[in-house]
Amino acid sequence: GGILPLAAEDDRDVTRNPERFEVVVAPGADGEFTLIEDDGTGATPADIPTARTTLGWDQAAGVLTIGAADDPHGVLPARHQWN
Repeated sequence: GGILPLAAEDDRDVTRNPERFEVVVAPGADGEFTLIEDDGTGATPADIPTARTTLGWDQAAGVLTIGAADDPHGVLPARHQWN
């Protein structure tokens, strides 16, 4: 199994984090993916403000779960739309 979040086809402005995602799930086994988004600043990896969102696939239930975003630096848009 695998999880692949992609920016929606109409939301590909590379100067900002996308508001809309299309998620591709390749079933076959349980899986988990952490999407990490940043604001493009920082001199070293430790200095880059990031936000993390965990996506999980439960193979037996056939359910994709999208966790709440951990965004302590405010780098995300006001809301995300997932398809």
